[in-house]
Amino acid sequence: MITKIKDKIKAIYEKVKEKVVKIYEKIKEFIKNTAEDFSIIEVEEGQARWSFNWWVLKSLKWLTAIILALCALLLWGCASPQETMKYYPVNVPVSCQIESPDKPVYNENIIKTNLNILKYTSELEAAFKACKGEY
Repeated sequence: MITKIKDKIKAIYEKVKEKVVKIYEKIKEFIKNTAEDFSIIEVEEGQARWSFNWWVLKSLKWLTAIILALCALLLWGCASPQETMKYYPVNVPVSCQIESPDKPVYNENIIKTNLNILKYTSELEAAFKACKGEY
């Protein structure tokens, strides 16, 4: 079963390779034929002579690289982003009857007031723990 799939993939690969090579050869032949139509360009400095054919063949690999890079960028843009899951703690309300202690009253003495507040918070904590069953 796996060998059949591998053979099919290999056959498809070979067909695609043939078509790409044919297209490349056609483009190369077209460029060579059009290059022959242009005359030699004379450069004033040093009277150097360069043919259009030479310029095209030298730049063909760069053009191919640019086209492949653009295709890669386009395909990269179509890729789906990876989804990451984040877990957050959720507080679930529990019905429980709590007898809340009396709230502390402000006193002129700051130390006594702070001690009353601390006593109030510890009593509330104990009541909540008893409600949750942790006590």
